This record gives sequence, C-alpha cells and structure tokens, in this order.
Amino acid sequence: MEKMLDNYCPMIIRRSPLQILLISLLVLVAAGALFAFRQKSVTLQVDGTAQSLTTRAVTVGSLLKTEGVITSSLDSVQPTSGSLLTNGMNILVQHASRIRIQDGEKEIQVISADTSLQAWLQAAGISLGSNDRVFVDGEEYDPSQLVPYASEHSVVIHRPILVTLNRDGQTSTFTSTELTVGEALRAADVILLPTDRLDPPANTPLTTATTVTLLSSRE
Repeated sequence: MEKMLDNYCPMIIRRSPLQILLISLLVLVAAGALFAFRQKSVTLQVDGTAQSLTTRAVTVGSLLKTEGVITSSLDSVQPTSGSLLTNGMNILVQHASRIRIQDGEKEIQVISADTSLQAWLQAAGISLGSNDRVFVDGEEYDPSQLVPYASEHSVVIHRPILVTLNRDGQTSTFTSTELTVGEALRAADVILLPTDRLDPPANTPLTTATTVTLLSSRE
C-alpha cells in the first residue's frame, strides 16, 4: 500500500493556448450578453414627442419594435436601428412627410423626413426672392423655421404679382404679395367703400397677374 501511495501523483490538466483563448472569448461573450440585457434608461423621441423609457432591449430596432414604432427606409432613425442601446441614450425618430408645394401654376411633391421648410424647398429645387411669402398649411412661415410634424403638408408660395388697377378710367400698376385682391388694394393704400363697384371681387385670390376695375361710388 505504501508503495502504491508513493507512486500516486495528482492528475494535472494541461490546456492548450487555443483552449485558453476560446474560454476567454466565451467569458467575454457572456459578460457582453449580461451587459447588453441589463436594464437601461433611454429617451425616445418620435416626431417631436419625447418619453423616458426603462428597457432591456438590446438594439435601437428592438426597442422600436417593443414600443410599436413602425419605420420605413424613408424615415430618419438616429442612432440607426442596428445600434446597441446604452444607458442614457437618446433615440430620435422622424417619420417622412409628403409635401405638396404650389409655386404659381407649378406644383411639386417631395417626401422628406426633415422638418425644415428650407430643406423642403431645396429638395424641390425652389429658390425664394426677398419679397416672396411662404405659407404652410395656411400659416405663414419664415423659410428658416421648423414645421411641426404631420403626415402631409401643403406649401403655397406667393411671389410678387403684377396688379393693373383701372380706377375711374385712370390706370396704374403695382406689385403685391397679398393673398386677395382686396388685401392688395388696401396694402396699396386704395380705400374701398361698401358702395364701390370692384371687379373682380375683393375676396378673389391673387395668384396670377390681375387687372382690377374699380368704379368709385358717387353721391
């Protein structure tokens, strides 16, 4: 028995460098998985509306899917859908809008995820003059302004329009960016009385060069 004990030697497991490398990689992967699946606090902003969320989602795309946010290739997602979520991350989603631009008799349609009016005009190849006016969904905007999100927008450009005024037999001309005949006359300091005869009527939209006939009422 003593001889057998003398000959006993504990078994030593030797690992090759490749095995050590594989084990190290497995440890790193496991640690990365634990890090990725840990709970994170993020801010999700969709079309200008922000909310704070706590999630275990791994990527931006999986978070959007969990929250029911549907996107397409036309939309803007920052960071991209494949990006790994990190604690404190801000995710911005801007859905694309369909914009119809009316420039005189010309109509142009663009699709953009940008909220900048100037970006829409550039995409449509439209440049503005210093006296031009721009209306978005019926409200006047400065080209540098951002427009709140909507799935569709209507943009109307009012450029200076030539108005020929025939007033009691005397003719004069002026340009105007007002929206109607009546507004154009008031801007030109032409006073209208309720009993005056005006052709076309004061509420006629001013979209092209127009000739206006005014017959002033007399006592």
